[in-house]
Amino acid sequence: MKRIWIAERLKTLGKKKSQLGIALSLPPSRVSEIINGKRQIQSQEIALLAGFLRLEVDEVVTLISGEENLKTSKPLPPTETILISGEYCPNNNTYQLWSEGHHYPITLPRQAQYHIDSKLGLEHICKNSGVISLYVCIDKIISGDTVPANGPLADLKIISEYRQFPAH
Repeated sequence: MKRIWIAERLKTLGKKKSQLGIALSLPPSRVSEIINGKRQIQSQEIALLAGFLRLEVDEVVTLISGEENLKTSKPLPPTETILISGEYCPNNNTYQLWSEGHHYPITLPRQAQYHIDSKLGLEHICKNSGVISLYVCIDKIISGDTVPANGPLADLKIISEYRQFPAH
């Protein structure tokens, strides 16, 4: 199974496979094999890969685990249901979770590179334009605790954004 997430991250960072090879002490052909899914990522390479790609080690482990789960499981449906659980405040880059009775589900395209069940959605309604933005997030706090009811957005990672423009 190809590891498209590595190639996409290299492109995002403006880095080359040859640079990754140097960071991992591997020849370019081995890096190509890793990206093409023909070579496993060795345990001692995970931290180096994460550092080079500017990702947390746990994110890389999750991505690799997701690959293994995909090999052994049936295909994932093209959509997923996300629970919109609070409001994003872009002015101060924070969020506020609502009480449980105010949460609502919404079906969105599945985020293929994140095979994590604990996603949450935040909404922001622009008071001037009426544009509704939905942000799908994952918890960056991997302590097993629940997401705090409010806090800096740095506690969460936005993995996608959707906008609904008001009808005219």
